Amino acid sequence: MYRSYSTRLHRVLCLIQVATFDCAMMMTTRPTMSRHVLRIAAMQVLFQLDVQGNDFLSCAGEFLAERDLDETQQQAVRQWVQQSWSTREQVDEAISTVAQHWEVSRLAGVDRAILRLAVGELLAAQTPPAVVINEAIELAKEFGTAESPQFVNGVLDAVLKRVQGTKGIE
Repeated sequence: MYRSYSTRLHRVLCLIQVATFDCAMMMTTRPTMSRHVLRIAAMQVLFQLDVQGNDFLSCAGEFLAERDLDETQQQAVRQWVQQSWSTREQVDEAISTVAQHWEVSRLAGVDRAILRLAVGELLAAQTPPAVVINEAIELAKEFGTAESPQFVNGVLDAVLKRVQGTKGIE
């Protein structure tokens, strides 16, 4: 009797451990092709465009296909890239206006790509600003330096205040 009770208890404890582990994994992992993953691809394309110029546009489709993105996901990435890259003078001006003592050309390439993506989204006003800023901070944590998340947060907060102030005046 003692042995069967102990065995059942052990099985129950093992099941609880497995269930706890599964719940923890579901809470900490992202879906395979979440919007975060798409933003990573968009940031990488913007980085490559910054390095290689418009020549990279001819291979951007191959780059996205290598990431196992379906056509809808590739289109979302292209839209983010296009809204940031085609208006990069306006985006860069918004960044340089608030990033005192920092020229956009002198920013780290990854930080510049993250900021361009996020500012492009803020100016397009299709995604809630809190989501845009949070995603940019996560990208900075994942790909930038130790100081990148705070820098990105500060720049985007200032850009958002300017954008919202401009809309309030009009």
